[in-house]
Amino acid sequence: ADMQRRRAELEAQEKRLLIHAASRVTDRRSMRVVEHLTHLHKASVSQQKMFQDALTRFHQQTAPVGTDNDEEGSGNDEATSALFEFFSKTVGLGSADSWKPELIAAEFQRLRSENRMLGDEIERLR
Repeated sequence: ADMQRRRAELEAQEKRLLIHAASRVTDRRSMRVVEHLTHLHKASVSQQKMFQDALTRFHQQTAPVGTDNDEEGSGNDEATSALFEFFSKTVGLGSADSWKPELIAAEFQRLRSENRMLGDEIERLR
């Protein structure tokens, strides 16, 4: 719940920053920059939602033993497929046969780094 609240606050803040940037448009070049920023923001939000959905399904379907999902074959394939679908769309990891943990770890590290850089940029723009 707290994470969702913080995410909503950050998204609202990003929208305010985009509106502020749009209010400072003085020529065609700056208008194009704001348009590109808007497209990047929409793509980022969409990708984040896809990731959260896939991760949530994974956790729900791979609950620990002793929960409702402890039957054999209780959807692990579906959860793995959801995560694979997310990564194959966003990262291009290839077929499920070539899905290597080190590639996933490297992509998570890249996303964390990108997230930090975006956070720093937002702070700088304030």
